[in-house]
Amino acid sequence: MIYTYAKIWIETHTNLQTQKENTNYQVLANRIFDSQIPNQELTVSVALKFNSLNSATSYEEQHKVTAENNGAFSFQLGEGKITKGSYNKLAWGEVIQHL
Repeated sequence: MIYTYAKIWIETHTNLQTQKENTNYQVLANRIFDSQIPNQELTVSVALKFNSLNSATSYEEQHKVTAENNGAFSFQLGEGKITKGSYNKLAWGEVIQHL
């Protein structure tokens, strides 16, 4: 059995007034040195921080996804298994968000 670790970094610098809907994300999973991770089931943890990357995590959720042939997968922020915080109580629009 081979275990693959993919670190995915998405940084969002949006200043939304309100976040009423779940947000769609599409990501390309790569191993170190850019080799793709095709056709594999992955567990993706997503953390939201507000104001600064050094801030405490306000919200966190996990998604089980399957990468396509090119390593691409997608998920909806707000639809994962919540591991910290409440999606509906986030400070959308007050400060910069980092994902």
